[in-house]
Amino acid sequence: MIEFKNVTYTYANTDKCAVSDINLTVAPGELKVVTGPSGCGKTTLMRLANGLCPQIYGGTLTGSVSVSGLDVSSTPVADLSELIGTLFQDPEEQFFALNVADEIAFALRSRGMSSDEVRSRTESAAQRLGISHLLGQDIHALSEGQKQKVGLAAILALGPKALIFDEPSANLDPEATEDLACKLAELKARGMAILVVDHRLYWLEGIADRVLVMREGRIAERGGFD
Repeated sequence: MIEFKNVTYTYANTDKCAVSDINLTVAPGELKVVTGPSGCGKTTLMRLANGLCPQIYGGTLTGSVSVSGLDVSSTPVADLSELIGTLFQDPEEQFFALNVADEIAFALRSRGMSSDEVRSRTESAAQRLGISHLLGQDIHALSEGQKQKVGLAAILALGPKALIFDEPSANLDPEATEDLACKLAELKARGMAILVVDHRLYWLEGIADRVLVMREGRIAERGGFD
């Protein structure tokens, strides 16, 4: 579902490679977690997977990155977002609406879906995340865990086949972190390909299939929790 082949990427206006010689796959029903110190290339890896690099950030990419067989360099980011969704560390930064239902429905409406289809997908995604009771709420009055669920519901409403999570446990309390772990296990069981970028690993024990440790732009180690 997500595949990196001999990938090296350099941002515009610099000669230093952000990532080098990356080979990585995430199959349907598989969860892989990428970790490592700040500046090691984790964020760039995520941007390459969702097409932001090189389409938005420019720069030079050698090798290939594909999602569901589509080249991320040449497939419009808007089209890629229907195949691979990204939930950022602070979901509020990617919100466009003021109320929960409108936020989940935003991307659906922007794609010209009918009112009935938008309503059906919005309600289904909210039910899937257990936030149906929040649909009428002010989005800024929610807890961090609730905001994260809204962000994920908005992504799932589009029906992607793969997901990327950027430091998803960073702003969550232990209860919300455990709740997120259960949700990822459920999505994985349903065949979703999941790539998680995080400093903290404990909460993914028993869920992650592989852990990749990055150093200085390269995958330095691969292993599990054993």
